[in-house]
Amino acid sequence: ITIDPPNIFMFQIGLEGGKNAGLVMSNTVPAPIYTNVLINGIYPCDGGGVNVDGFCQFNNATTTEPYAVEVSRLGYLDAEVEFEVNTDASSVWLLAGDLNDDDVINIFDIQLAASLLGSPVNDNSLSEAADFTGPGHAPDGVINIMDLVLMAKNFGADGPTDGTPPAGGGSFPF
Repeated sequence: ITIDPPNIFMFQIGLEGGKNAGLVMSNTVPAPIYTNVLINGIYPCDGGGVNVDGFCQFNNATTTEPYAVEVSRLGYLDAEVEFEVNTDASSVWLLAGDLNDDDVINIFDIQLAASLLGSPVNDNSLSEAADFTGPGHAPDGVINIMDLVLMAKNFGADGPTDGTPPAGGGSFPF
């Protein structure tokens, strides 16, 4: 990523399965789902959040390099990445499957997803978080076997991860 002007630090966040990291699900109960970012333990993305294209932009005039970045979102393992210099910034990936938000993908997460299998997504946090996949790299509004398979692929993984792309590579769908 080419950063211009040089005082802007920017990186893109990818959510395994294709959900857009900039999407805020505000009607969920008990609380809205959004991608939370902290830079050097204090600073959020400019504008308070990740933009609609999945980018976090930060005016780095308030802190110096290196940039320790922490990223979290309900349904995904947390990631922690350090960018040594502004120009190192590229992407941070979150792995799908942590439905109970304990930073490990285990039988408890699989059990939660299995209990929702076949259910349409509604305005509750758990069903919104469990819908990872769908046609065209976007969630399809139904908790199905593809969502469960993605979780099973990550079974045993724990966080925080180093933010590298999921096994088998990955690309931003948006």
